Parts: sequence; structure tokens; C-alpha cells
Amino acid sequence: MESLWQYSTVHNSTGKVFVEQALCGQTVCHVWLPNQDAVVAGSTLSAMDWTMSC
Repeated sequence: MESLWQYSTVHNSTGKVFVEQALCGQTVCHVWLPNQDAVVAGSTLSAMDWTMSC
């Protein structure tokens, strides 16, 4: 998977998708938020309200 930069309106931050895997029939993504020094996970990118690629 190519790493993608996205903007999250939920986190008010740009994030980089660095892991995407299938788990129990759903795609789970891990996203690094450098402005918040945090990693978040979600079952889909839309669940985190990503608005656009950067």
C-alpha cells in the first residue's frame, strides 16, 4: 500500500496512513497525526471523516 496523506476534520489535523489491513472482514487503518504526536486507528477512513488527499 502506498502511504497516503489525508486531512481529518475529526482530528483537525493532517495524517499519514501507514498501515491498512483486513480484520474480521473490515479494513482497519492506522494513521499517524504528526501535529498531535499520536497514532489513531479506525475501521475505515470515512469513519475518521477524511476530507481530501494532500
